[in-house]
Amino acid sequence: MMSTIDETGLVIDRYDDTKAKFDADLKAAFGDGIKLGADSVFGQISAIVSERVSDQNELIELVAGIFNSNSAAGVFLSQLLKLNGLDRNEAEFSTVALDITANTAGASIAIGAKVSDPNVGEKFAIDAAVTLAPGETKTVSATAVNPGSISAPAGTLTKIENPTYGWESVTNASDASLGALEESDTDARIRRDIAASATGTSNAAAIRSAVLEVDGVDLAKVYENKSSITDSRGIPPHSIWVVARGGTDADLAKVIFEKTGAGCGWKGATTFSYSDPITGETYDVKFSRPTEVPIYVTYVLQKYGTYPSNGDDLIVENTVKFFNGEFYLNGVLVQPFGLDDDVIASRLYTAANTVPGHKILEVYIGTAVGPLSSIDVSIGPDQLAGTEVSKVVVE
Repeated sequence: MMSTIDETGLVIDRYDDTKAKFDADLKAAFGDGIKLGADSVFGQISAIVSERVSDQNELIELVAGIFNSNSAAGVFLSQLLKLNGLDRNEAEFSTVALDITANTAGASIAIGAKVSDPNVGEKFAIDAAVTLAPGETKTVSATAVNPGSISAPAGTLTKIENPTYGWESVTNASDASLGALEESDTDARIRRDIAASATGTSNAAAIRSAVLEVDGVDLAKVYENKSSITDSRGIPPHSIWVVARGGTDADLAKVIFEKTGAGCGWKGATTFSYSDPITGETYDVKFSRPTEVPIYVTYVLQKYGTYPSNGDDLIVENTVKFFNGEFYLNGVLVQPFGLDDDVIASRLYTAANTVPGHKILEVYIGTAVGPLSSIDVSIGPDQLAGTEVSKVVVE
């Protein structure tokens, strides 16, 4: 029941492997006649211990993933960026110049007084206190209360959120300067990949980095065949196979051609005729788009008194988030199934075990409503496993 770390990386025992080894240990200690069914004492002990060991193994996997930019998230990813001389782009606030006017009584307006667009509701706060003589108008700076690209077209900031004696009106003569949200984990990973492969020209890593830089591309994988024969994936000799999600066909063809040149072969289900701006010759650049494989999941649980009333819904929600790459455990992203990743049923235990008050008896998966099984679902090089709420069942 030991996971291992060697020159190939971390290899952990999943639940099924752990239980099989624990059952074997029990038989070695008490004889082959020992009962290990789900309704037996030893069988229940084996299941409970194996589940706990499996949970710890997956936690170890999460910790190891902190050192991998593809799975690290949050502060851990920010620390990895520094190894490439990068910092995460911080959140920026939109700013605007406000023209504020006092009535005949004059006005003293405090720092932080807020104004807004009455039709939108996003607020801007005045950066410094200001005193106005009777009937005077002054221009002051203000900053959006919330970070991000908060727009305020000219003439829209007219509502005074903090009425102040003598403060008659407010407006903005020009558009606000837009801010930005803090750089997302996805964008940070892409920028790190580009920096890490900046010195490459035609290797698979450099091609993938260039593809990920294409506007709209959020997922990509590049397979390479350097041999003189077609490989097991059907890639011709001395060719590459780019699989990418997002971006236009034209943009992808352009960057693939620029990174590989006319002497490279291409594989893919999509073909785009790209005209070389230097020679004027046209080339049929090939690549593929990921095909989503729908995965059906059924959890069979033994529920206890502490199981929450919305427990089923929480497990379904966590499962969908896991497949979508949006499931975090203790602030660390649980790495989802990616391109060419087989779906392993025991990897779904983590999504369910964040909900208390139950024991997992079985997890069944498949590509159709039924019959499901605990057997891994094979995923092809240009395929990506996915699921949705209607395909996940908790019993």
